[in-house]
Amino acid sequence: MADEEANEEVVEQPKDKTKSLVMMMIVLAVLMMVLTPLITIMVFRALQPPQITKLPNESDGEVIKPFTLEGLLVNTADPGSTRFVACDVTFEYNNKDMAPYFLPASDDNNEGFGLKIKAKVSLLIGGRTVAQLQSVEDKENLANQIKQKVIDIFHSSLKGDKKDEALKWNIHDVYFPKFTIQ
Repeated sequence: MADEEANEEVVEQPKDKTKSLVMMMIVLAVLMMVLTPLITIMVFRALQPPQITKLPNESDGEVIKPFTLEGLLVNTADPGSTRFVACDVTFEYNNKDMAPYFLPASDDNNEGFGLKIKAKVSLLIGGRTVAQLQSVEDKENLANQIKQKVIDIFHSSLKGDKKDEALKWNIHDVYFPKFTIQ
């Protein structure tokens, strides 16, 4: 009778292991069903193109108006590196007539240089190595070069009366509300 009890105990242990294995498989299946949509949503959000913020209200009476290029993602110039810069670039300008020129050209706005500005800013940032982007002085120099490049775009791209008017336009400041090197 003692042998029968020992045999029964041996037989019961695999059943408990099987139950725990089945429970682990159920838990893993539930986790996969829950996490898969969450990971998919995060990936799609990461792959969305950068958003350009809307311009401020023109009638607010402020002299200096901001415009931000959001979500720029640019590789650095380090050879053989996979490092990149994720940043937002904000321009402060003095004339409400400049506003449409910061936006991309469209059916409603055929004067926009938004894509040209974004491309030039990306080239200026991407033309630097990580070492050339880390200090405060490096970022200030980059901001000054971006400022000058955008003013040059306005001056060289506009024609006639608009060009004369553009010579009076000024970008007061360029800064990076978000600047991350990965």
